[in-house]
Amino acid sequence: MLLVTTALEETWQDSEHILFLGEWCKLYNQKLKWEKIDHSVAPFHWDDRKKFKKDYNYLKSFHNRLLIALTDTLNSHHNVEFSSRYWQILLDPWLMSYVSVLFDHWECIRMLFENGDINDIETILPNSLDNIKPPFSHEEFANELLLDEWHYVVFSKIIEKYYKDKCNILRINFTSSNKVVDDLSLYKKISWKRSIVNFYDYCAGKFIRKSKVVFLVPYFKLLTFIKINFIIGQIPRFFRNEFSFNNKSMKINCNEYEKSGRKEVVINMQTQSLFEEFVCSEILENIPSTLIEKYKILSDYVGNINIQTKVIITANSHWGDPVAKAWMAEQTNNKVKLIIAEHGGSFPAYKELFNFEENISDYKITWFKPYHKKHIRLPPSKLVSIAGWWTNKAWNHPLRSSCSIIGHEIPRYVTRAMFYPMASQGKSVFDLTMKFYENLSADIKKHVLVKPSKDFGWNSRSRFIDLLGKDRVGPAVPMSLSSIFFRSKIIVCTYPETTFSEAMASGVPTILFYSKEFNERNEVVNPLLKVLIESKIVFHDPIEAAFHLNSVWHNPFQWWNSSKVINARSEFMNSALDLDKNWANKWKLFLDSVT
Repeated sequence: MLLVTTALEETWQDSEHILFLGEWCKLYNQKLKWEKIDHSVAPFHWDDRKKFKKDYNYLKSFHNRLLIALTDTLNSHHNVEFSSRYWQILLDPWLMSYVSVLFDHWECIRMLFENGDINDIETILPNSLDNIKPPFSHEEFANELLLDEWHYVVFSKIIEKYYKDKCNILRINFTSSNKVVDDLSLYKKISWKRSIVNFYDYCAGKFIRKSKVVFLVPYFKLLTFIKINFIIGQIPRFFRNEFSFNNKSMKINCNEYEKSGRKEVVINMQTQSLFEEFVCSEILENIPSTLIEKYKILSDYVGNINIQTKVIITANSHWGDPVAKAWMAEQTNNKVKLIIAEHGGSFPAYKELFNFEENISDYKITWFKPYHKKHIRLPPSKLVSIAGWWTNKAWNHPLRSSCSIIGHEIPRYVTRAMFYPMASQGKSVFDLTMKFYENLSADIKKHVLVKPSKDFGWNSRSRFIDLLGKDRVGPAVPMSLSSIFFRSKIIVCTYPETTFSEAMASGVPTILFYSKEFNERNEVVNPLLKVLIESKIVFHDPIEAAFHLNSVWHNPFQWWNSSKVINARSEFMNSALDLDKNWANKWKLFLDSVT
């Protein structure tokens, strides 16, 4: 029996039987090949949700211990004395994701060899295990996690170091397609629209160095962004030039900053298991170069950014933008307040992100009612442009004829430990959607339009086309949600996240179904969910959702505008989506209080 860990076909060979480590090995465009092979698929260890909750708590604790150790390591290496908060701003979410992915891969292999009833197994490993270079940043790391090569090397290292005596190992020459961005100037491309904004910002930056509040990618629409700046008494700035990698001063040759290589970096940490030993042996070879070789150039660069402020508000710069992260870390060290604004929301997950956003921020602006001491609820920046008209009834118009199903797809591999579908569980979202479709009436099926999610490896669009026909599936160039909503008689959401909130805000009749098993929600949402389930807006069974849609399709507004459903919609807005028409005053009061 041949153990196959990824979808890389060079690691497959003729065998009486192939054991795929997970559904991620079976690419849809390879279907004609793997369907002909006698094969089985190992169970996914996090299908056991009790195990996942236990593992999540462990990983959160391990992440925190590792953060403390890396704080000492990086301070020592760079001869500085910064706090754990400073380094967490720079390390997370990369560190959070890294430990989660390695633990998932560790458990996949461990449970297979220690708990699986397997004999006479062989696998194919690369001749060299030193062919993946460290990523430039978390953003590049996230892209690497979509590639089979990265995962193949990690799986192979675990087998080579800890389980080589339990299988027969064959060897292949393997070269990773891993590419590292060494030239900072190539990291971001500039569109013509951004060029216009950059020109305005360049001119404004010549005269404006002080801003009470610095907004970094805050998710406001342009006009609302201008408005919020004016009401707090400052001229709008985007700060694109200061944080652009294309700035000439960022093109400096990095060699002089790289004289002390990462081989000199040492991590001192008391490990408590073989897994932790494995992580500590690997992490310094994988930590982003912006924290080792290129840290000095980034630190020098942000030290010369001439912006004076009291508050920084960001929706996502704290995730993937190394320059912004380095500047935010420096500013928090100088007592500037860091406020993170959620860029999406609906029903909060049971637990999420190891609380790293709460840890690094002074406040976190949320869509849902606060349930953490740092949470502040404000009208969401992404949607305030429609505040004040959400209660208007969506009109029944001939153009509104579609049953629009909003698809959802997640990466084939685990990217972080989260209370949403992960890895092999991603296929379940597609399967539930098809079960919903199969139970619709023939009349509704004629009006179905599926908006597939971005392709993360499951190739949902091709799957939908093969089963439903091309005329039932949205174009390859994604349609905007607003255009989908405009033509919808009913919107069907398949996951309990931002799209559902946007659909509810549109006024178009909306239903949501999702797997309760793989989408555990925080207990604070239970009262709201109960109301939405009773009003037949939210379902956990796709068949029940389909039967409900069949019953209301002829005149969905009779249901949608009934007193019970209107009360449920109002409760959703009261708890999960504050679209107060006086949103600007709420933002102003909050910003005045922190500046």
